[in-house]
Amino acid sequence: THNELEKYCITKGNSITKTECLDLFANILPKYVNDLKKALPFDSEITQCQFDALVSIVYNRGIGSENCSKGLGKCGFKSDELYKKIIKEKEFNHSDVYYYIVNDKSRLKGSDRRKSEAELYINCKY
Repeated sequence: THNELEKYCITKGNSITKTECLDLFANILPKYVNDLKKALPFDSEITQCQFDALVSIVYNRGIGSENCSKGLGKCGFKSDELYKKIIKEKEFNHSDVYYYIVNDKSRLKGSDRRKSEAELYINCKY
């Protein structure tokens, strides 16, 4: 609800304004959730933690190749090995999922953010 979102925006010490925070939840994140839902294969059975981790990745990278930068290897989620070998093939619990999340083609390869997303995906640690 709107009141719960307001509490989150205030109590989490965000560096954005309350209005910007509410806008993020109401208008921006749903786009990435919908993009991810469209990218998932039909009848995909993933956990809420796996879905949340993927939303974080898609939010950061974009869904497709529209975010590619020539020669820099910065392409969207659907061009990544995580999507091609894990998500598209419905191998959601594949032993290499941690590797694919942490070692993506983005500028955040190997970062704490990618490690946190991998922990969320695999161990449901928020």
